Amino acid sequence: MIRRVFLLCLTIMVWGAGWTLAAPDKASVPPKYGPAGTPYAVPLWQSPEYFQSAKHPAPDFWVLINHYTGQESGTYCSVAAVTIVLNAIARTSGDLRANDANYQQSRLLDDVKAAHWKERLTDKGWEGRKGLTLAELEEVVLDTFRTYGIKGWTVTRRPFTDATPGALGELRAILEANEASADDFVIVHFLQDKLTNDPGGPYPHISPLGAYDAASGRVLVLDVDREYYGPYWVGVERLLTALCAPTPVFGHGGLLIVRRTPR
Repeated sequence: MIRRVFLLCLTIMVWGAGWTLAAPDKASVPPKYGPAGTPYAVPLWQSPEYFQSAKHPAPDFWVLINHYTGQESGTYCSVAAVTIVLNAIARTSGDLRANDANYQQSRLLDDVKAAHWKERLTDKGWEGRKGLTLAELEEVVLDTFRTYGIKGWTVTRRPFTDATPGALGELRAILEANEASADDFVIVHFLQDKLTNDPGGPYPHISPLGAYDAASGRVLVLDVDREYYGPYWVGVERLLTALCAPTPVFGHGGLLIVRRTPR
């Protein structure tokens, strides 16, 4: 996700010209995670109680958090998300050897050729296109498995285009099934500013989901934009809004469900 480039350039120009750029008035900057008093999202550190109960084994969270990392550049959200899930699949078994290195973002971009992934994340992009659509993300994950010989896993794409009651019910069902199983992971393609209220969007973004608390109707986003965020809880209705919101280049977002095939 690319953000705040204009402000950075302006700051450099002003500094180089010898001008003094006053710090913005704090009151003029909107709160992180949404409107004051009614935030869209709640950071995990403010609400950890779900993981403090023995009733919630949260199988996905504990393997994903072990490999949770931030995107290495402003356009690398897809790389970070896929790297986290790949390591959760391939580097959390009990028979790891001393030479089993964790997968790294730069290695994935060098090795995985699908969808011209590496080129799409450069300043020039690929044929003028930067970043991945949901369909291209699916193509990349499948090729990642082929490239590294990861067998026994499937990838299912579920786009969301309208925030209807039916779509909300299906999203909840997918999240409940995911939370109950250690055999699948969910990556979301969404508009980040719909969850964080970050001004200046839209910001198409990709991150894994860490957990779903059905009782409170909240889902934990392991946001790979670590420059500005850590894990945060959002209501499932708000997540659906962020999945459905379209952009001219990326279309609508949705879910990518990575699932172990039945044995």
